[in-house]
Amino acid sequence: GREFVREGRLQKVCRKDLQPRVLILFTDVLLYTRETQAGYHLDSVLPLNGMRASELNQTNHEHAFTVVSTRKSFQLVASTEREKKDWLEALNQTITEHARKQVSFDAQGNRRIMSLLDESDGKPPSGGATATATGAPEKGSPDVASADSDFVLGEMAHVWISDDS
Repeated sequence: GREFVREGRLQKVCRKDLQPRVLILFTDVLLYTRETQAGYHLDSVLPLNGMRASELNQTNHEHAFTVVSTRKSFQLVASTEREKKDWLEALNQTITEHARKQVSFDAQGNRRIMSLLDESDGKPPSGGATATATGAPEKGSPDVASADSDFVLGEMAHVWISDDS
């Protein structure tokens, strides 16, 4: 199942400036969000399949690294070298572990574990959802948050995001 790994505020390198972003790493996806007054605006849900994260040596920004997924690539800047190293370690360990689990399930001839998003455009199904600190979606809310919608996350260790359709 999906488990929370790490959350953090980083700066995205844009053409003219740096823009704040919040990344939320789970064992199978990376949520790429922006903070809003209501919580977080979900920009992209990026499956870890085929993702790479690495240091960025030729840049005008200290503590920069890059994330390349099958759907989106971006450069991020951490506030410290330690934070950059921690993010790179968490991303690469989680990506490796996710790939290892998929290979072992495939090798056993079992149903391959695939994210609902792996075969989509990188965005969750339409219809926003609000996750609560208790881990369940609010009443009347769809199971999966939609890109281009705002949502609120409670205590990160208890956030529930469903893959079920």
